Amino acid sequence: MDPTGSSEDKLSLWVNYSCILKTASLGLTWVGSQTFDIAISNVKISNEDKYQCKWQFYENQIESFKSTCDRRELQQFEEAFNLLPEYVIFYMKVVL
Repeated sequence: MDPTGSSEDKLSLWVNYSCILKTASLGLTWVGSQTFDIAISNVKISNEDKYQCKWQFYENQIESFKSTCDRRELQQFEEAFNLLPEYVIFYMKVVL
């Protein structure tokens, strides 16, 4: 449970993997009064186990949300957003 008393997770991570393109897409979605993607990162998968990639933030969507949400949700969003690293370390074991 977060400090505001809400037990719901508002920041969600999703992963899509294309077997054909051998690409993994990682995304962050905010689920609250509005649901929108915050960031995405694409990783070309090879025979390595560890990948580093950089988040590409959706600045326009973030700013639009921040200007329309209530103060409590803005505080929750900023607390979660400030915990995000600029780079993502992604581990994936490829089994052939």
